[in-house]
Amino acid sequence: MPQGPGHQRHPAVPEDWAELLDPEEWRLGPDGLPFRRAARVLALTAQGQVLLLEGHDVADPEHRWIFTPGGGLHPGEDAAAGAVRELAEETGLRVGPGELEGPIAQRDAVLRFARVVCRQHESLFLLRLPAATALDAAGWTALERDAVDSMGWWSAQDLERAGQEGREIYPVALPGLVAELAGAGWDGRVRDLTDPADARALTPLDDPRVPASRWPVPEQASTLSGRTPRALFPAPSAIDQRPTIGVLALQGDVREHSLALAAAGARAVAVRSARDLGSRPGERLDGLIIPGGESTTMSTLLASFGMLQPLRGLIAAGLPAYGSCAGMILLADRVEGAEEGQSFLGGIRMTVRRNAFGRQVDSYEEDLVAPALGADEDHPLRAVFIRAPWVEEAGPGVEILATTRAGRAGTEGPGTGGRIVAVRQGPLLATAFHPEVGGDHRVHDIFVGMVAAARRR
Repeated sequence: MPQGPGHQRHPAVPEDWAELLDPEEWRLGPDGLPFRRAARVLALTAQGQVLLLEGHDVADPEHRWIFTPGGGLHPGEDAAAGAVRELAEETGLRVGPGELEGPIAQRDAVLRFARVVCRQHESLFLLRLPAATALDAAGWTALERDAVDSMGWWSAQDLERAGQEGREIYPVALPGLVAELAGAGWDGRVRDLTDPADARALTPLDDPRVPASRWPVPEQASTLSGRTPRALFPAPSAIDQRPTIGVLALQGDVREHSLALAAAGARAVAVRSARDLGSRPGERLDGLIIPGGESTTMSTLLASFGMLQPLRGLIAAGLPAYGSCAGMILLADRVEGAEEGQSFLGGIRMTVRRNAFGRQVDSYEEDLVAPALGADEDHPLRAVFIRAPWVEEAGPGVEILATTRAGRAGTEGPGTGGRIVAVRQGPLLATAFHPEVGGDHRVHDIFVGMVAAARRR
């Protein structure tokens, strides 16, 4: 576990804290709290606009706050270098360390991060820009995509209004600092932006005369006011044990799949880059949903974004994956009717026919009886087929979960009853229909169960 020699863990910090935080950034400090150095950027235009992000606590979505771009420094990384790296990753703005002024301010904070009480020392740099520029979220991590709601350029009036509405702004002194810098500019003085509540909390921790047994740990609630609801030294809370399941966010019903996953007891995150996937199953994702869309477009986007080969590797390594409609096509080892040169992920020993049920106008709904999916005659599963494929042949080890009963006209004949439309092979699940659109999450229940079983192995 990363810690300094002789450092004693604070009672408010769970024993497995190092599994919840990035060990490259966080170390157990002398006060017993995980500690990291961080750098942030105050990007300010000539018109007085400031670049800010707004996010929420994934464990408490009602808890929201406004903040500047920035983050933790890598081991041995210079603060200015880390500041411009974080700025590029979070906003797409690329500048050199020499373009920054400062640090113009420092801040020590006690905060909750990934459900762990932590301590952070921040250096804030000033970046002056002639005008607001376009922003890009392509570099966001899976955590940032899950927790950050928006980013943009704020006017002084926007910031003032947010404060009047009682919205949390970090650091607390940011509105006044922005107004000062937009007016007279930076005077060369490094300001201390430590919040008063944090300063009070940090005092006993910095005092070597206070033994660990007397470190402040309140009974249940935060010692801070309702205006600042983040916990200071909370009673240790339960670790979020839900599996983290990504939803490939290139096309399709990303929001609907995410809601169905939440209803099924999983934590859903959007996946838009190879970085979001991680290098091995369980590192960033416990499972992945490949939603519907247009399979040729999706395979092209996977290749263009450098995700095709990493995802093939993860599936081969045992990452549970569920593909609906176009996702079923991508998970097939063999595809009939594929475009020339089209790439697939593979993994399920089956032959799938693209657009087997016909064109968009041939889309239809059917009640399926599929005991393996929890659907019987009294409680059938409403399946929505939109330019859907079907399974022509299921190979060895492929479990057939559902077939059509009546169906609609296919491309080569009037009858399609008895077509295979749901299969499973090991940790891979595929359906020709869209279970996410009707509010019935029985298929997602099955997949979350498969992911949970894979985590236990």
